[in-house]
Amino acid sequence: MKNRKTVLWFALIVMVIIPACAQQYDTILNGTWKHENGYISKYNSGNFENTDNNGNPTAKGTYTTSNDKITFTITHIFGSERLAMDTRWYSKDEMREDFPSYLSRTKTFEPKTNKYVVNGNKLTFTDDNGKTTTLTLVSREDNSKKSVPVSSGGGKTLNSVKALGEYLDSQPANSPDKPIKVSMAANAPMLPKIAAVLNDAGKYVSLNLTGSALITIPKYAFYDEDEEEGCETLVSITIPNSVTSIGSGAFLRCKNLTSVMFQGTITANNLDYQLPGDLRDKYLAGGPGTYTRSNGRSNTWTKQ
Repeated sequence: MKNRKTVLWFALIVMVIIPACAQQYDTILNGTWKHENGYISKYNSGNFENTDNNGNPTAKGTYTTSNDKITFTITHIFGSERLAMDTRWYSKDEMREDFPSYLSRTKTFEPKTNKYVVNGNKLTFTDDNGKTTTLTLVSREDNSKKSVPVSSGGGKTLNSVKALGEYLDSQPANSPDKPIKVSMAANAPMLPKIAAVLNDAGKYVSLNLTGSALITIPKYAFYDEDEEEGCETLVSITIPNSVTSIGSGAFLRCKNLTSVMFQGTITANNLDYQLPGDLRDKYLAGGPGTYTRSNGRSNTWTKQ
């Protein structure tokens, strides 16, 4: 009888302690979701990152789910000029040391619990006061893959425009058929700066933006209106699946652009009418994938 009680107690401990200690998250949340105000949240197996409607990072952290409730814990916020901070990630400890007044008047880093429900492509949160927030699914994460295949085949990973310029300056002269492969997590305001660095460096580049918090590639992103010239050293680009619109003239006069990989879906109303050659028509007909043309003068694109 004593042994039986011991076994029962052990079973009870396992039932109570293990679920409490294990970090749980609902995999149906994995994906990129768009808020009603245009902000974006990316959920991936217990981690999240938020960006504003211009693609600028705002906060990131972790989440757990239990039954119909989700608890968010912000671990870092992204500094900005609006907050009188450097544009980088700040942890709670850094905020406590550098900006104690900010912490004293906000509850940014305190865990927040809401009820949640997923209905098709809609995710709805309800707070303790009954206020609801609805998000729409933009793209779904594929958990069978650690990363999405990219057309550039990898390359140097850089985290700032300055680092990009320094890296390109260190590389030898090249030709369009042997581009320098670069991966960057960029936001929308960074794109014209990236284009300027590419032109100044004079090195041909294959640019992979996978992992960026981009929602929009803005108007004239890779075109200099003042100089009336495109980014002539951009050879290929990978557009992440978070992008839902491409502005007018984004790739205008990019004379050596011969490969574009669309990882996600962009509707006709949100797709640049000035994409080179027949790329727009081909993409709208063929959907996500890699499109190439034989050279920068050709108007004919082909899905690979």
